[in-house]
Amino acid sequence: MFSDLVLVHRKDGDAFRAASSDWRLWQTCLRKVAFGPAHALSELELRPEDQIHAGSEAYRVCLEIICGLHSPLVGETEVFGQFKNAVAGWFGAWPGGPDASGLERDLRRFTRALLEDAKKIRATHLNDLGSQSYGSLLRKELRGAPVVHVVGGGHLAGEILPWICKDGTNVHVHVRDLARAGKLRAQFPGVRFHGLSGRLSGGAAQGSALVVAAPMSAADLAAWAGGGVFDRVFDLRGGGDADRLSSLAGDGPLTPLHELMRRISANQESIAGRRKLAFDAIANVVAERDRHVEYRPFGWEDVCA
Repeated sequence: MFSDLVLVHRKDGDAFRAASSDWRLWQTCLRKVAFGPAHALSELELRPEDQIHAGSEAYRVCLEIICGLHSPLVGETEVFGQFKNAVAGWFGAWPGGPDASGLERDLRRFTRALLEDAKKIRATHLNDLGSQSYGSLLRKELRGAPVVHVVGGGHLAGEILPWICKDGTNVHVHVRDLARAGKLRAQFPGVRFHGLSGRLSGGAAQGSALVVAAPMSAADLAAWAGGGVFDRVFDLRGGGDADRLSSLAGDGPLTPLHELMRRISANQESIAGRRKLAFDAIANVVAERDRHVEYRPFGWEDVCA
């Protein structure tokens, strides 16, 4: 299956540099991948840690990547979309048709088969996997909240903000030092940042949600809130005084860190099982495509359409 097509996988470091136009390059924030013919491998600047795959192995590895099985969030959709965009860019630069090069024809068939198989495997095994991080779980729990207040501007706040900002929620971040939050403010220009030196303005808590992502005491948080009561409170501080935030939650739910951790852990077992099923399905798909190789006397081997 695609015996002359090579995939080179680089997990970190600089992007690939190729000495010829025979190579098509794709990269995400976590990996770089180069596709090209085996005879041109010497024209690619390689590193000792680069992984080189050919034929069925190249197909399997690429299918696992675009299905999100090598991503920190199993089954993520972003990597699949990034691959589709990369493929569209490659073929937009090629004329296609009967005059297309052997590399173009082979790579078109390769990517078409990949996208078809990835859609089936994702739909069967990797849809609705549930929350795999604090950010993804909070995004689910915060849906419907018109305003979200986040206390804290450190690493944890940086991890959860991309998730809770996805749905266009009105987000306010409260930090001790606005000057030190410059990087975070640049990263999230649509978020309003405030200093913690003063109290929350009157009525600001009503109808909104609170996420505590800073090591502030319950007493300091209550003083900052100025008697305001939130519809729901999520306490990411850990420690033993989460129940002391009950005055901030009023009659609404108060969710401490250990409860969020329990929910994520309970979901991990289910995700691990579905991830294994997806790997098994990919192995079966590759074996099936190998059994349906069409040998053509005047061209490269190819998978039947």
